[in-house]
Amino acid sequence: MWPPVTVAHLRRCSGSTSDLTPPARDLVVSLVLGSKSASRKGTLDGMALTYTVVPADLDERALGDRTDGANPEVLVKLLAETKGAAVVGALKAGKAAAGVPGCTCVLTGDQVVVHDGTILEKPVDADEARRFIAAYSGGECTTVGSCTATDPATGVQFTVVEVATLVFEEIPDLTTVTAMLITEGEIFYCAGALMAENPLLVPHIKEVKGTIDAVLGLSPRAVCEALNGLAAAIQPAP
Repeated sequence: MWPPVTVAHLRRCSGSTSDLTPPARDLVVSLVLGSKSASRKGTLDGMALTYTVVPADLDERALGDRTDGANPEVLVKLLAETKGAAVVGALKAGKAAAGVPGCTCVLTGDQVVVHDGTILEKPVDADEARRFIAAYSGGECTTVGSCTATDPATGVQFTVVEVATLVFEEIPDLTTVTAMLITEGEIFYCAGALMAENPLLVPHIKEVKGTIDAVLGLSPRAVCEALNGLAAAIQPAP
């Protein structure tokens, strides 16, 4: 029987604790989240932030450089900022205005997984998912994620990029584990087919270099830094 998933286990691996997240000081904001991601919504819920979901409508794979050796930080920054601009455009065009009165900030993000210098995104099929997962067994992979805050009135953006690395032990019975992950289906919505909080993978994570919040897609710290950074950027000069 597989053990229950515990994010606490991953936090112990990374040496991180929830009290590392600074508060967003003096922050009063009507927030739009440009993503349907359950993990990103979970981060904002955990921060007790009120928000409306307006997903960005764009072809992500048509943007940026994904060739071997390309800079993943540049890619995720480009994608998050393009999503932010797309959501602002939809709001201004009235295509997504319902339920978003007085929007003062749009929050978007992106994440890729990097293994052996190759940028991995959501797997396109089961074969690609198998290759991704097999590569992690006994090795490591790096998550590169971005969080962009956009001011709809001016278009000004502030982006935070976070990097974390997962170190895996050899995964016993890799074929069975992978088949179960594919059957569950959630990995097809995850960059690199990496769902670190899944109970099938948790027992095989030896170490987290960075924070588990960053691995899971969006950390409270990144949200605070992006929102506070945007507030400073659009603040009128004294």
